[in-house]
Amino acid sequence: MPAIRISHIILIVLLFYIVLLTHSAKAQSIYDEAARHAARGKAAVDAGKSPADYETAITEFKAAAKLVPNWPNAYYNLGVAQDKAGHYEEAAESLEKYLALAPNAPNAGEVGQLLHKIGVKTQKTISDDDALDIFGSLADSGKWQLNGKTPDDLPNKIRWILSSRRVGRQIDISYMHNHKEALTMYVKPSGKTLFFVNIYYLCDKSVQDDECPEVSRYSLEIISRRKVKLTVKKFTPEIKPYLAAEVHQHTYELIKKPD
Repeated sequence: MPAIRISHIILIVLLFYIVLLTHSAKAQSIYDEAARHAARGKAAVDAGKSPADYETAITEFKAAAKLVPNWPNAYYNLGVAQDKAGHYEEAAESLEKYLALAPNAPNAGEVGQLLHKIGVKTQKTISDDDALDIFGSLADSGKWQLNGKTPDDLPNKIRWILSSRRVGRQIDISYMHNHKEALTMYVKPSGKTLFFVNIYYLCDKSVQDDECPEVSRYSLEIISRRKVKLTVKKFTPEIKPYLAAEVHQHTYELIKKPD
């Protein structure tokens, strides 16, 4: 092999290792800085006595998570500090992120219990007036994302529901009555829960005398200001000779999109 070609190969290899070492050094520097933020955050938590005392810890843990976004412990410590500071919804988000990054963590069960307690505390901060505002906005796909596969594969829409809005102490819900006609119902929530039923007629009298009524029962429960649990139980009628009567139940989460 010519000497010039060998020199080129050696130069390429050397450049590769220089780049690799530089990248490794930079990565190590980032991890070291994140670890320093985490250490300062833990010290602030240990010294904390009142909710306001944990704000410094929150700042430090956020800085650590920003530097190393996939570091589970940064989110765990952040969630604990946010809980102690009374930022319950943010704490839940951080702890859920921790479990997403470390689903098999030894303390996963303990974190699950903590999330349940935080959920209870979060609900206590939501007034009936807040609940009315939340329920009134749920049909707005620009504000809320529906997680969970819907029966008709429309992930951003609640089947047959066109719109919802708050009207005084009630919720005005517009829904499809059949493939041509929309109707409106007024529903009054019970605190942080809302229940309503709608009927959608799948066919007309030329197909079946009862017009094939499909009954859907909707149950909504506010978990936090950014999360609502939705359960839909659907009763599909027999449509001879095409379909047998069926009952399906689906559970979803409505997650509020970032402001």
